[in-house]
Amino acid sequence: MILTLIIIFIIVEYLLQLYLGIINERYSRNPIPNALRSIYNNWEYRRHSLYLQTKRRFGRWSSAVDTVIFIALLASGFLGWALSVCGLLCESALLRDLVFLAAGTIAAQIYTLPFEYIGTFRIEERFGFNKCTLTTFIIDAIKSTLISLLFTCALYGAIFQYYEMAGSNFWIAAWIFISAISILLNATYANTIIPLFNKLTPLQPGDLRTAIESFASRNNFALKGIYVIDGSKRSTKANAFFCGFGHTKKIILYDTLINQLTIDETVAVLAHEIGHYKHHDIIKNMASSVFTMGVYLFTLSLFVGNPELSSALGFNEPSLLLSLIAFSLLITPINIILGPITNSLSRRAEYRADTFAANAGLGKHLVSALKKLTANSLSPLLVHPIYVTFSLSHPTLIQRIDNINNTNNSI
Repeated sequence: MILTLIIIFIIVEYLLQLYLGIINERYSRNPIPNALRSIYNNWEYRRHSLYLQTKRRFGRWSSAVDTVIFIALLASGFLGWALSVCGLLCESALLRDLVFLAAGTIAAQIYTLPFEYIGTFRIEERFGFNKCTLTTFIIDAIKSTLISLLFTCALYGAIFQYYEMAGSNFWIAAWIFISAISILLNATYANTIIPLFNKLTPLQPGDLRTAIESFASRNNFALKGIYVIDGSKRSTKANAFFCGFGHTKKIILYDTLINQLTIDETVAVLAHEIGHYKHHDIIKNMASSVFTMGVYLFTLSLFVGNPELSSALGFNEPSLLLSLIAFSLLITPINIILGPITNSLSRRAEYRADTFAANAGLGKHLVSALKKLTANSLSPLLVHPIYVTFSLSHPTLIQRIDNINNTNNSI
């Protein structure tokens, strides 16, 4: 019964995503609003349409393959069989589970590699976005796998030990440990994870740095560091973001962003990011994640001792690891329901950040920057409202422009 429910949930989630993709694609054929018509000329719009069509087709194909293979692995009892094989090689249950996790992580990376290769070297390169070499691509994959192995095994090892010591009350210690790791990673991300993949260099003195520092000073924002990341070694697409908090916060600009935007437009994008910080969005997101993890672990503690969870995946004795996997799949409907709520909260935060930039007198420059970034990345212009509800953490371009213009008119 549990296995049947899991498979039904997986199919329902796949069909929902397929439906959302289809109605969104049809909606994208509607006439473009006047406010967006200047973004593309006729040739650029055809290129934009072809890019989105290519990505959507590839996404549907890869999603269908993923779903079929995953259901086959579950229905065949492969996960339980694989854990049994690992048990023959290891004396302790913890070592058995860690070997299973390590093998699964490596196998998953090998499986996804061809899809990532097609996305990078066939689609992104075809439309002029990819700057990544094959060597960098392979090294990135190896690094990502090793990092995933490290954190997955460390977190599971801690959860296993807590479960052995406290039984169903393990969730309290596990919650504290995972929360502490999450906060630490968030605070040190720029110094620990980013340098493994990219080079960070301080923004050199000049007109841009002076403009950013001047804006920060006028808005009582203490700058701890402005850095440039070499995003151009992988893609022409641009971005900017904050990481860390308190004394560890850093502003990070992609070199592609600096090259594509004017100084005023770049400052407007940074004003949006500062708006997030002013509204404590980073702290709110972290608190929300910690709370959600606590609820997840507590709920898991109510069911983790049930042997039917692991037997549903083909293992004939209680297994903490397979119980975790089965439980994470059983809560798929809850994740589907919560998705629109979390997306709505995220979009509100984006509106607030845009409003902050507009109130600072940079609304016109932010609109100009958003249009350039959309054009340079061939991002969608029209998105179906239902797709926005279920799938987007950011408002659409036209929604952001309307919000900024309304703010400008009210100033």
